[in-house]
Amino acid sequence: SYCGGMVGVSFLGPLALFIWFLVFFIYVLLFGQSDYHRNGVIGRINRFFTQRIPKILDQIAKRIFGPRLYRVWVTIEKFCFYSRNPLLQIFYISLVGGGFIMYYFIVLPRLPLHHQIISWIIVSCTLASFFIASFSDPGRITKENLHQYEENYEFDGVLYVPKTCRTCLIKRPARSKHCRLCDMCVSRYDHHCPWINTCVGAKNIRWFIIFLVCTFILCEFGAFYSLYTVWYDIIVRYRLLELRRGNAPLSYTLILQYIIYYGGPGIFGLAVMGIFAGLAVLCFLLYHTYLIARNATTQESVKWSYANYVYEEQEPIRKEVQSRMEAGEKFEDIIDSIARQGKYHPEDLVLMSEPVNIYQRGFFSNLYEIFFPYCERSNKKSTPVPKAQAKRKARDEKHIFPPYQPKVSPLTHEDNKSK
Repeated sequence: SYCGGMVGVSFLGPLALFIWFLVFFIYVLLFGQSDYHRNGVIGRINRFFTQRIPKILDQIAKRIFGPRLYRVWVTIEKFCFYSRNPLLQIFYISLVGGGFIMYYFIVLPRLPLHHQIISWIIVSCTLASFFIASFSDPGRITKENLHQYEENYEFDGVLYVPKTCRTCLIKRPARSKHCRLCDMCVSRYDHHCPWINTCVGAKNIRWFIIFLVCTFILCEFGAFYSLYTVWYDIIVRYRLLELRRGNAPLSYTLILQYIIYYGGPGIFGLAVMGIFAGLAVLCFLLYHTYLIARNATTQESVKWSYANYVYEEQEPIRKEVQSRMEAGEKFEDIIDSIARQGKYHPEDLVLMSEPVNIYQRGFFSNLYEIFFPYCERSNKKSTPVPKAQAKRKARDEKHIFPPYQPKVSPLTHEDNKSK
């Protein structure tokens, strides 16, 4: 029993480190390219994992495998990372199912009846929300139902301008996007979620949020009930705290070994796993709460961040153009002359309007929009609130530069860089 206790104790340290690494890794993936982290250490770690490591693995595979095995590797890589597949769905079901089986045999029999009923309700709600989120319509746009989505949102003029989807050959409403993995246009596209193997969009984001909430509750209640069992069924029952205060007090390490001996390593593992897995889910949930507060999607958050970055980078160009225009030069001639200097790439000289989020309506209105999307209302057209309209009007009055692509080859920029 002593050896079993020591094995259990030694196992907890690596498990805790692994879960902390998992939480940190999720944070890096979620926020690495945000305005705050993009140019810092977190941003560099994000690019290392998302850009550098895939290239390194591909180069290693080319060297290790022959041409035939490398083609197999590429096929597996495409299936796992670049195609729609149920791998993470299966992993989630295995994780929840396996965890609950352990919970059913180790923790559930030691709980009072009402706590057992609550446990069944929580796991049932979690699985139900998972399947509903996985199989509900995210807001697929087709030629037949385009009228339901066309006027849901106005075009903001920066992230969204009127255009046609080159794949679906239909007009693309504002805030929609064609998902390459699902091969469809999705209204109010948020992201493609591999955990539910579908897109998160206007019609199923409510179920996705409920799924996150239920999964968080499942993890934390599992941890709570595991610790509840440890406290009442082991520590109190065997008077371990009294032994701690006795004439020959037990060390905390020995108490932990008693807990693992009487409850088994599984009960403590369930508690630790529930706490840290719940924290990982909480990161996702808080991130989406932040997005709801801004009335932005995951995709828009990245695009807004990049648009603000480009707008700030273009400030010196705007000042130079404005001063030269006041001196009597034509806008097109100024842009062409700047392009010929080779200091900027021609695409960087297409001056952007100031990014303004016209979809922000206040937290509770935004939350209402999540659970009751415009495409399902009788009045399917949304209008920006007066404050957003005023910001957009001020932006448009300030931005006096027409859209113009410099008449200079992009090679000019590369030639000047090489010199």
